[in-house]
Amino acid sequence: MAIVSPDILADLRDLPLFAIVTLAILGLSQWTCGWWGHRFWMGLLTSFATGLSGLRMGPDWGLDPLVAGILLAVAGGALSLAICRVGLFFLYGLGAWHLMQALAPKAAHPIVCILVGGVLAVMIFRFSIILLTSTAGTWLTANGGLLVAERIGKLDAPAWVTARPLWINIGFVALVFVGVIFQYWADNRLRKFLKTRREWLEWMNKKGGPPGESSQRGLLARMKRAA
Repeated sequence: MAIVSPDILADLRDLPLFAIVTLAILGLSQWTCGWWGHRFWMGLLTSFATGLSGLRMGPDWGLDPLVAGILLAVAGGALSLAICRVGLFFLYGLGAWHLMQALAPKAAHPIVCILVGGVLAVMIFRFSIILLTSTAGTWLTANGGLLVAERIGKLDAPAWVTARPLWINIGFVALVFVGVIFQYWADNRLRKFLKTRREWLEWMNKKGGPPGESSQRGLLARMKRAA
């Protein structure tokens, strides 16, 4: 089973080219800097996931797929920030449960797996967000990139994915790992830069400001006294 699903590709291939390119760009942005704007990305991801669920499940509820998708997307985006950690708890908890079902079905007790996976995810919140955004960014970029290649070239994206599930899964996991490493590296570089800039500003404040600023203040004081 490929992580990049042919069924989802078939659902997304009817989108206009602009929307597909936007999907790929959003995925790449999330893959590179998901942690910096994780509140924004959590809202966007929740809206996208719930909207996609509405498109697929709307007919089963007796609703137009577009109406169901829009309503669920708006509701998911409105609630995402309020229940960010709760959602992360259940997301990683359910993921741990499904992983245990695949690796050790006899030990896959749902309550234990959900509690352990959810608590660990909340305790290592930064890593959980980075892993989630890297995974989601890789998935969005893969789907968007394949559909762009299908529009530009002669590639049948669903058939191509169906024929190479193992290699796609290996490449997907490798890209997620690279995304996690890159986000940690970029975040540490940004923290060092901000720390250096703050220390420089504090030093400048102790010195009385940039060159010429003290003389300007003195000139203004003399002008006020003269007035």
